[in-house]
Amino acid sequence: MSVKKKLIIVIPFLNEEDNLSLYKNRIEETERTINNINIEFLFVDDGSTDNSFEIVKNLSLEMNNVKVIKLSKNYGSHYAIFAAIDNLKECDYFSFMSADMQEPIHLYQDMLTKFNSDSNIDIVLADRQNRNTDKLSILFSKIYNSLVQKYAISNFPTKGVDIFMLNVNVLKSLQNMNIKNTSIYGNIFNMGYTKEYVPYFQLSRNSGQSKWTFQKKVKMFIDTFVSFSVVPLRLITILGVIFSTIGFGYGLYIILMSLFGNIVVEGWSTLVALNTFGFGLLFLMLGIISEYIWRIYDQINPNKSYIIKEKIGFDE
Repeated sequence: MSVKKKLIIVIPFLNEEDNLSLYKNRIEETERTINNINIEFLFVDDGSTDNSFEIVKNLSLEMNNVKVIKLSKNYGSHYAIFAAIDNLKECDYFSFMSADMQEPIHLYQDMLTKFNSDSNIDIVLADRQNRNTDKLSILFSKIYNSLVQKYAISNFPTKGVDIFMLNVNVLKSLQNMNIKNTSIYGNIFNMGYTKEYVPYFQLSRNSGQSKWTFQKKVKMFIDTFVSFSVVPLRLITILGVIFSTIGFGYGLYIILMSLFGNIVVEGWSTLVALNTFGFGLLFLMLGIISEYIWRIYDQINPNKSYIIKEKIGFDE
């Protein structure tokens, strides 16, 4: 008799007490929908200040396939997923589910079916066919996906990605990385594993508002480019060459004019404006370089990028 494989589904959350209070039914429905596999649910509290943690803590006491990790503060959903990955031991497949229940449960069965159709598949990505969000978020996503694909990760999907499922090989690769200040999606596409897609339609959010704020989106944009692209540094080099050439040419012009006695000392306003612009650009370049230097320091720092305050259901 063959041993059932194991799927671990991670649910990162931040102040989602209204949605999490309904999660017992969702877990039971997931178990009924997904066949011939053992499922474990790992909730990661990303610094909630409401009653969310108590809800999932009680849920773990009711159901023996529910575990909980509580982070010391809000680090962001990507770090919550990394915390889960670092603390996984035995599983065959890994995925995650949003606390707002916007993914149809059959999506996870579809991804498993795709894995079973070809043993060479390492990653199955959910290809969202619709978007239940505001126009500004859609515009930001399009710009982000386009820039990442063009300048950072060439095989990044045009429509982006949110839900995925990994096999144990990819999971072990992620566990062997000291991942900081980066995007989990960027790492997945940058590793070169075989990927396939399954389509799905996103459901409406059950309750509350998304915690994926504009500030967090900007941080992910910066993290992705600094981690996976050399374009910012090359842009600094190009701008340096351009302005050095302009400065050398203008200096040569002044020298030649002074030699022939045709120089007129004027244009102080222009000179001040050029100096102000030049110093502003210089500090911008230093800021970009400093961002890379800080991340190098942070990367070689052996400390984790998150702190776990409490773990429930783990055999340790």
